[in-house]
Amino acid sequence: MDAACVALAKAAGAIVIGKTATTELATFQPAKTRNPENLEHTPGGSSSGSAAAVAAGMVPIAMGTQTAGSVIRPAAYCGVIGFKPTFGRVPRAGVKMQSDTLDTVGVFSRTVDDAMKWYAAMTGARAYSADAPGDAPLRITIITNFLDRADADMVEAIAKAADALSAGDARVKELRLPAIFDEAPTDQRMIQLSEMARFYALEYNSFRELLSEQLVAMIEEGLAIDHNVYMAAMARADVLRKQADALLGGCDAWLMPAAPGAAPKGLESTGDPIFSRANTLLEQPAINLPVYRNQNRMPLGLQLIGARQQDQKLLATAQRTIDILRHGAHD
Repeated sequence: MDAACVALAKAAGAIVIGKTATTELATFQPAKTRNPENLEHTPGGSSSGSAAAVAAGMVPIAMGTQTAGSVIRPAAYCGVIGFKPTFGRVPRAGVKMQSDTLDTVGVFSRTVDDAMKWYAAMTGARAYSADAPGDAPLRITIITNFLDRADADMVEAIAKAADALSAGDARVKELRLPAIFDEAPTDQRMIQLSEMARFYALEYNSFRELLSEQLVAMIEEGLAIDHNVYMAAMARADVLRKQADALLGGCDAWLMPAAPGAAPKGLESTGDPIFSRANTLLEQPAINLPVYRNQNRMPLGLQLIGARQQDQKLLATAQRTIDILRHGAHD
Protein backbone atom coordinates (compact mmCIF):
# COMPACT_ATOMS: atom_id res chain seq x y z
CA MET A 1 0.00 0.00 0.00
CA ASP A 2 1.31 3.45 -0.91
CA ALA A 3 1.91 6.23 1.56
CA ALA A 4 -0.50 9.12 1.05
CA CYS A 5 2.20 11.34 -0.50
CA VAL A 6 3.04 8.60 -3.03
CA ALA A 7 -0.64 8.09 -3.88
CA LEU A 8 -1.06 11.83 -4.43
CA ALA A 9 2.01 11.92 -6.67
CA LYS A 10 0.67 9.05 -8.77
CA ALA A 11 -2.74 10.73 -9.02
CA ALA A 12 -0.97 13.80 -10.42
CA GLY A 13 0.68 11.68 -13.12
CA ALA A 14 4.00 10.80 -11.49
CA ILE A 15 5.74 7.58 -12.48
CA VAL A 16 7.35 6.03 -9.42
CA ILE A 17 10.54 4.19 -10.37
CA GLY A 18 11.65 3.00 -6.94
CA LYS A 19 12.56 3.54 -3.31
CA THR A 20 15.80 5.44 -2.73
CA ALA A 21 18.30 4.70 0.04
CA THR A 22 18.04 6.39 3.41
CA THR A 23 20.22 6.30 6.49
CA GLU A 24 19.37 3.78 9.22
CA LEU A 25 15.77 4.53 10.23
CA ALA A 26 16.26 8.14 9.06
CA THR A 27 18.94 8.93 11.64
CA PHE A 28 22.71 9.41 11.26
CA GLN A 29 24.13 5.98 10.37
CA PRO A 30 25.05 6.38 6.67
CA ALA A 31 23.85 4.23 3.80
CA LYS A 32 26.12 3.35 0.87
CA THR A 33 24.98 6.36 -1.15
CA ARG A 34 27.70 8.67 -2.45
CA ASN A 35 27.57 12.31 -3.50
CA PRO A 36 27.32 12.62 -7.32
CA GLU A 37 29.30 15.87 -7.15
CA ASN A 38 32.29 13.95 -5.72
CA LEU A 39 32.07 10.28 -4.83
CA GLU A 40 34.48 10.71 -1.91
CA HIS A 41 32.06 13.04 -0.12
CA THR A 42 28.86 12.40 1.85
CA PRO A 43 25.51 13.12 0.17
CA GLY A 44 24.12 14.11 3.57
CA GLY A 45 21.20 12.46 5.29
CA SER A 46 18.86 11.10 6.10
CA SER A 47 17.28 11.39 2.64
CA SER A 48 20.59 10.50 1.01
CA GLY A 49 19.35 8.55 -1.98
CA SER A 50 16.66 11.04 -2.96
CA ALA A 51 19.07 13.97 -3.08
CA ALA A 52 21.70 11.93 -4.95
CA ALA A 53 19.18 10.58 -7.47
CA VAL A 54 18.07 14.09 -8.43
CA ALA A 55 21.64 15.41 -8.50
CA ALA A 56 22.75 12.53 -10.73
CA GLY A 57 19.91 13.13 -13.19
CA MET A 58 18.23 9.80 -12.50
CA VAL A 59 14.89 11.49 -11.71
CA PRO A 60 13.59 15.08 -11.81
CA ILE A 61 11.85 14.81 -8.43
CA ALA A 62 12.30 12.67 -5.33
CA MET A 63 10.70 12.76 -1.90
CA GLY A 64 12.27 12.65 1.55
CA THR A 65 11.45 13.54 5.12
CA GLN A 66 12.93 16.05 7.54
CA THR A 67 12.98 15.76 11.32
CA ALA A 68 16.12 17.82 11.89
CA GLY A 69 17.79 18.63 8.56
CA SER A 70 17.19 15.60 6.36
CA VAL A 71 15.89 17.43 3.28
CA ILE A 72 17.73 20.76 3.39
CA ARG A 73 21.20 19.36 4.19
CA PRO A 74 21.35 16.62 1.50
CA ALA A 75 20.01 19.13 -1.03
CA ALA A 76 22.75 21.56 -0.05
CA TYR A 77 25.48 18.92 -0.25
CA CYS A 78 24.30 17.54 -3.60
CA GLY A 79 23.56 20.91 -5.21
CA VAL A 80 19.80 20.59 -5.84
CA ILE A 81 16.61 22.29 -4.73
CA GLY A 82 15.35 20.89 -1.43
CA PHE A 83 11.97 22.11 -0.17
CA LYS A 84 10.56 21.37 3.29
CA PRO A 85 6.96 22.66 3.55
CA THR A 86 5.25 24.00 6.63
CA PHE A 87 4.81 21.20 9.17
CA GLY A 88 1.53 19.35 8.55
CA ARG A 89 0.86 20.63 5.03
CA VAL A 90 1.78 17.33 3.34
CA PRO A 91 0.08 14.20 4.69
CA ARG A 92 2.30 11.68 6.49
CA ALA A 93 -0.05 8.68 6.46
CA GLY A 94 1.95 5.60 5.57
CA VAL A 95 5.31 7.22 6.36
CA LYS A 96 7.46 5.54 9.03
CA MET A 97 7.14 7.93 11.97
CA GLN A 98 10.10 9.11 14.02
CA SER A 99 8.71 12.26 15.65
CA ASP A 100 5.07 13.29 15.54
CA THR A 101 6.05 16.86 16.43
CA LEU A 102 8.72 17.28 13.74
CA ASP A 103 8.46 14.82 10.82
CA THR A 104 7.75 16.64 7.56
CA VAL A 105 7.56 15.27 4.01
CA GLY A 106 9.62 17.29 1.55
CA VAL A 107 10.93 17.19 -2.01
CA PHE A 108 14.15 17.35 -4.03
CA SER A 109 14.13 18.77 -7.54
CA ARG A 110 16.31 20.58 -10.04
CA THR A 111 14.01 23.61 -10.35
CA VAL A 112 11.75 25.63 -8.09
CA ASP A 113 8.92 25.16 -10.60
CA ASP A 114 9.13 21.38 -10.16
CA ALA A 115 9.03 21.82 -6.38
CA MET A 116 5.93 23.97 -6.81
CA LYS A 117 4.28 21.33 -9.02
CA TRP A 118 4.98 18.70 -6.35
CA TYR A 119 3.59 20.95 -3.62
CA ALA A 120 0.45 21.55 -5.69
CA ALA A 121 -0.01 17.79 -6.11
CA MET A 122 0.41 17.23 -2.37
CA THR A 123 -1.86 20.04 -1.16
CA GLY A 124 -4.14 21.16 -4.01
CA ALA A 125 -2.51 24.59 -3.93
CA ARG A 126 -2.44 26.73 -7.06
CA ALA A 127 0.88 27.86 -8.45
CA TYR A 128 2.49 30.86 -6.75
CA SER A 129 -0.37 32.43 -4.83
CA ALA A 130 -1.42 36.06 -4.56
CA ASP A 131 0.62 36.62 -1.38
CA ALA A 132 3.84 36.15 -3.39
CA PRO A 133 6.08 39.26 -3.49
CA GLY A 134 5.27 40.08 -7.14
CA ASP A 135 7.34 42.90 -8.63
CA ALA A 136 7.94 44.73 -5.36
CA PRO A 137 11.53 44.70 -4.07
CA LEU A 138 12.33 41.54 -2.15
CA ARG A 139 12.78 41.97 1.60
CA ILE A 140 15.38 39.48 2.79
CA THR A 141 16.63 39.26 6.38
CA ILE A 142 19.97 37.54 6.95
CA ILE A 143 19.85 35.62 10.25
CA THR A 144 23.21 35.67 12.03
CA ASN A 145 22.42 33.16 14.79
CA PHE A 146 24.67 30.09 14.50
CA LEU A 147 26.80 31.77 11.81
CA ASP A 148 29.86 31.01 13.93
CA ARG A 149 29.21 27.34 13.06
CA ALA A 150 29.70 28.04 9.32
CA ASP A 151 33.06 27.65 7.62
CA ALA A 152 34.87 30.46 5.80
CA ASP A 153 33.51 29.49 2.37
CA MET A 154 29.95 29.58 3.64
CA VAL A 155 30.42 32.93 5.38
CA GLU A 156 31.80 34.30 2.13
CA ALA A 157 28.80 32.89 0.21
CA ILE A 158 26.36 34.60 2.58
CA ALA A 159 28.21 37.91 2.13
CA LYS A 160 28.26 37.45 -1.65
CA ALA A 161 24.51 36.75 -1.64
CA ALA A 162 23.84 39.87 0.44
CA ASP A 163 25.81 42.02 -2.03
CA ALA A 164 24.10 40.47 -5.06
CA LEU A 165 20.62 40.87 -3.59
CA SER A 166 21.30 44.49 -2.67
CA ALA A 167 22.61 45.15 -6.18
CA GLY A 168 19.43 43.54 -7.49
CA ASP A 169 17.30 46.10 -5.61
CA ALA A 170 16.34 43.74 -2.78
CA ARG A 171 16.07 45.24 0.69
CA VAL A 172 18.58 43.29 2.75
CA LYS A 173 19.23 43.56 6.47
CA GLU A 174 20.89 41.47 9.15
CA LEU A 175 19.14 40.27 12.29
CA ARG A 176 20.28 38.33 15.30
CA LEU A 177 17.21 36.62 16.70
CA PRO A 178 16.62 36.92 20.47
CA ALA A 179 18.77 34.66 22.64
CA ILE A 180 15.88 32.27 23.28
CA PHE A 181 16.20 31.14 19.65
CA ASP A 182 19.74 29.95 20.34
CA GLU A 183 18.25 27.19 22.50
CA ALA A 184 15.92 25.96 19.74
CA PRO A 185 18.38 23.38 18.31
CA THR A 186 18.81 21.84 21.77
CA ASP A 187 15.04 21.67 22.27
CA GLN A 188 14.56 20.22 18.78
CA ARG A 189 17.05 17.46 19.50
CA MET A 190 15.48 16.71 22.88
CA ILE A 191 12.00 16.41 21.37
CA GLN A 192 13.31 14.31 18.48
CA LEU A 193 15.11 11.84 20.74
CA SER A 194 12.27 11.59 23.23
CA GLU A 195 9.68 10.85 20.55
CA MET A 196 12.04 8.59 18.59
CA ALA A 197 12.51 6.44 21.67
CA ARG A 198 8.76 5.81 21.74
CA PHE A 199 8.17 5.38 17.98
CA TYR A 200 11.12 2.97 17.67
CA ALA A 201 10.11 0.89 20.68
CA LEU A 202 9.47 -2.20 18.54
CA GLU A 203 12.86 -2.02 16.85
CA TYR A 204 14.65 -1.36 20.14
CA ASN A 205 12.85 -4.02 22.18
CA SER A 206 12.71 -6.78 19.57
CA PHE A 207 15.60 -6.21 17.16
CA ARG A 208 18.19 -4.29 19.17
CA GLU A 209 21.03 -6.48 17.97
CA LEU A 210 20.32 -5.39 14.37
CA LEU A 211 20.59 -1.70 15.17
CA SER A 212 23.82 0.30 15.05
CA GLU A 213 25.46 1.31 18.30
CA GLN A 214 24.82 4.94 17.36
CA LEU A 215 21.07 4.44 16.98
CA VAL A 216 20.82 2.39 20.18
CA ALA A 217 22.60 5.20 22.04
CA MET A 218 20.19 7.78 20.62
CA ILE A 219 17.15 5.74 21.64
CA GLU A 220 18.52 5.19 25.13
CA GLU A 221 19.26 8.90 25.46
CA GLY A 222 15.66 9.59 24.47
CA LEU A 223 14.32 7.08 27.00
CA ALA A 224 16.27 8.88 29.75
CA ILE A 225 14.69 12.30 29.05
CA ASP A 226 12.36 13.30 31.87
CA HIS A 227 8.77 13.92 30.75
CA ASN A 228 8.67 17.33 32.44
CA VAL A 229 11.84 18.36 30.61
CA TYR A 230 10.25 17.23 27.35
CA MET A 231 7.05 19.18 28.04
CA ALA A 232 9.06 22.30 28.90
CA ALA A 233 10.80 22.08 25.52
CA MET A 234 7.42 21.71 23.81
CA ALA A 235 6.14 24.81 25.62
CA ARG A 236 9.18 26.87 24.58
CA ALA A 237 8.65 25.76 21.00
CA ASP A 238 5.09 27.14 21.05
CA VAL A 239 6.39 30.52 22.23
CA LEU A 240 9.14 30.60 19.60
CA ARG A 241 6.75 29.77 16.75
CA LYS A 242 4.59 32.78 17.56
CA GLN A 243 7.64 35.05 17.88
CA ALA A 244 9.00 33.83 14.55
CA ASP A 245 5.66 34.49 12.83
CA ALA A 246 5.73 38.06 14.12
CA LEU A 247 9.34 38.66 13.11
CA LEU A 248 8.73 37.31 9.60
CA GLY A 249 5.85 39.75 9.15
CA GLY A 250 8.38 42.43 8.23
CA CYS A 251 10.13 40.56 5.40
CA ASP A 252 9.58 38.00 2.65
CA ALA A 253 12.06 35.43 3.96
CA TRP A 254 15.02 34.79 6.23
CA LEU A 255 18.34 33.84 4.64
CA MET A 256 20.94 31.65 6.34
CA PRO A 257 23.26 28.76 5.48
CA ALA A 258 21.67 25.42 4.64
CA ALA A 259 24.68 23.64 6.17
CA PRO A 260 27.96 24.67 7.80
CA GLY A 261 29.72 24.36 4.45
CA ALA A 262 30.11 21.97 1.53
CA ALA A 263 29.68 18.22 1.95
CA PRO A 264 32.44 16.82 4.19
CA LYS A 265 34.86 14.35 2.67
CA GLY A 266 34.27 10.75 3.72
CA LEU A 267 31.21 8.55 4.08
CA GLU A 268 31.35 7.98 7.85
CA SER A 269 29.15 10.99 8.70
CA THR A 270 26.18 12.69 7.05
CA GLY A 271 27.08 16.15 8.36
CA ASP A 272 25.71 18.62 10.90
CA PRO A 273 22.02 19.73 10.79
CA ILE A 274 22.59 22.81 13.00
CA PHE A 275 21.18 25.24 10.44
CA SER A 276 17.90 23.34 10.08
CA ARG A 277 17.12 22.21 13.62
CA ALA A 278 15.55 25.51 14.69
CA ASN A 279 13.29 26.11 11.70
CA THR A 280 12.16 22.47 11.74
CA LEU A 281 11.13 22.94 15.37
CA LEU A 282 9.40 26.20 14.43
CA GLU A 283 7.37 24.43 11.69
CA GLN A 284 8.58 26.90 9.05
CA PRO A 285 8.84 26.16 5.34
CA ALA A 286 12.44 26.18 4.07
CA ILE A 287 14.17 25.76 0.73
CA ASN A 288 17.78 25.18 -0.33
CA LEU A 289 19.14 27.44 -3.07
CA PRO A 290 21.94 25.71 -5.06
CA VAL A 291 23.80 28.73 -6.43
CA TYR A 292 27.35 28.92 -5.08
CA ARG A 293 30.32 26.54 -4.88
CA ASN A 294 33.50 26.48 -2.85
CA GLN A 295 37.05 26.50 -4.23
CA ASN A 296 36.86 22.74 -4.79
CA ARG A 297 33.69 23.19 -6.87
CA MET A 298 31.49 21.53 -4.25
CA PRO A 299 28.00 23.02 -3.76
CA LEU A 300 27.36 25.56 -1.00
CA GLY A 301 23.66 25.68 -0.17
CA LEU A 302 21.88 28.82 1.01
CA GLN A 303 18.58 28.45 2.82
CA LEU A 304 15.49 30.65 2.59
CA ILE A 305 12.97 30.30 5.42
CA GLY A 306 9.39 31.56 5.29
CA ALA A 307 6.53 32.12 7.68
CA ARG A 308 4.29 29.20 8.54
CA GLN A 309 1.52 28.51 6.00
CA GLN A 310 3.16 30.81 3.43
CA ASP A 311 4.78 28.06 1.40
CA GLN A 312 3.79 29.41 -2.01
CA LYS A 313 5.13 32.82 -1.11
CA LEU A 314 8.42 31.22 -0.10
CA LEU A 315 8.65 29.29 -3.37
CA ALA A 316 8.01 32.46 -5.38
CA THR A 317 10.57 34.34 -3.28
CA ALA A 318 13.06 31.53 -3.84
CA GLN A 319 12.70 31.72 -7.62
CA ARG A 320 13.25 35.48 -7.65
CA THR A 321 16.20 35.14 -5.27
CA ILE A 322 17.87 32.48 -7.42
CA ASP A 323 17.40 34.62 -10.52
CA ILE A 324 19.09 37.58 -8.80
CA LEU A 325 21.95 35.51 -7.37
CA ARG A 326 22.67 33.69 -10.64
CA HIS A 327 22.60 36.96 -12.56
CA GLY A 328 25.07 38.41 -10.07
CA ALA A 329 27.29 35.35 -10.34
CA HIS A 330 27.53 35.82 -14.13
CA ASP A 331 28.17 39.59 -14.09
